[in-house]
Amino acid sequence: MKTRLGEDVTVVRSDFKWFGPSLPHSTMFTVLRYYGVSDRWIGFFKKALEAPMQFIDDGPDAPVQVRKRGTPISGPLSDMLGESVLFCLDFAFNQRTNGVFLWRLHDDIWFWGDKSTCETGWNVMTEFAELMGLDFAEDKTGSVQIAASGSESTLTSSSVLPAGDVVWGFLKLDAKSGRFVINQKQVDKHIKELSLQLSSCKCVFDWIQAWNIYASRFFSTNFGSPANCFGRAHVDEILETFEKIQKQLFTNEGDNVTSVIKKMLSDRFDIQDIPEGYIYFPSSLGGLEVKSPFIKPILVRESLPASPQIYMDDFFRNEARVYKDAKEEFESRPVKKPHYAQGHEVNDSVEFFTFEEYTRYREFKSFELSEVFDLLMAEPRPRYLEYFEGNRCEYNRYDDPYHRWIMQLYGGEMVRRFGGLNVVQPGLLPMGMVTMFKKSRFQWRD
Repeated sequence: MKTRLGEDVTVVRSDFKWFGPSLPHSTMFTVLRYYGVSDRWIGFFKKALEAPMQFIDDGPDAPVQVRKRGTPISGPLSDMLGESVLFCLDFAFNQRTNGVFLWRLHDDIWFWGDKSTCETGWNVMTEFAELMGLDFAEDKTGSVQIAASGSESTLTSSSVLPAGDVVWGFLKLDAKSGRFVINQKQVDKHIKELSLQLSSCKCVFDWIQAWNIYASRFFSTNFGSPANCFGRAHVDEILETFEKIQKQLFTNEGDNVTSVIKKMLSDRFDIQDIPEGYIYFPSSLGGLEVKSPFIKPILVRESLPASPQIYMDDFFRNEARVYKDAKEEFESRPVKKPHYAQGHEVNDSVEFFTFEEYTRYREFKSFELSEVFDLLMAEPRPRYLEYFEGNRCEYNRYDDPYHRWIMQLYGGEMVRRFGGLNVVQPGLLPMGMVTMFKKSRFQWRD
């Protein structure tokens, strides 16, 4: 949106290295004392944090050392103390940058704006880190400058802002296009890791568990959620990357998850003609519940705009039309003499204000622009799927879009094969034992 409004945008992302374990106790206690926390409470926190420790690996004669840094992980005490320190950064950043907001998820930090403002903000962050005894995580720290739409000028690099890419998960902000793209180098590394995990699985359940956790959940999460601001290109890139993952994992031509699992079942149990629905149906219906990473992106693809630029295109067209109508109405108004407004004579030759004046404060006053912002931030709705001709009562148990797609795709085959959607008669499958069996057996390989 900013680039379409004719502004260059600088984006900075950073993260503190081992923030919880490395936060000095002296920093926390000094901040609390500045906030007016009593010595009694500070003494209590000191008692809880500065625990005497002796590491077993150092031997029985190792000296007892008192902990001087860090807080317990994922506890209310660590959250309170960490946020107390980080609030100092929030406030200082806001004041020194004249009101710019620091977007923060605990110590995961994002901010953006014009180049000079971001440079001021980064100076605040480096000053804060030095004062508090903290370091930045270099692999999660970087900055990107994106030129205004249609601009032919070359942006000069900054000696103040951090070098490195702006990344989240497997997404990397591309300076040229101004959009997040999937970092294929990172994907390739994890494909090798997934291949190692799958090859070490000893049974079908373990293989499916590894695939569901790593290929479906882990990759999908790190590819980011589809949104209108990313457009359809993001979903297409997700689908292409998942296709690439399958091709690299299963080297035989035409192999995919379905054919590999069918072959595993055929080799181990001498079973032929295995219906695909059995592989993807939920375990509560007697299926193996293999997760397909393709379905969720496909369900939302058609709900996304071909390009997010269309929202701003519509906004500019409507803005120009409203201005033109208002100007024509102003110029065609009936004129009566003399004109008086609040006791002052009005000059009939007053001209309607220019388009530049009309649009000068659109970011502060335009309701239509705020609607465009909300549209860009919205997530697409999954495509609605009708019922297939089968047992509607069984179908209603799985009313989420993912399972509706599975039922639509494989329901007919399963009904013809088993007389219904249930592979196993309801009540005969010990679901608790099956779930526990899957979790207890599965282990990641180091």
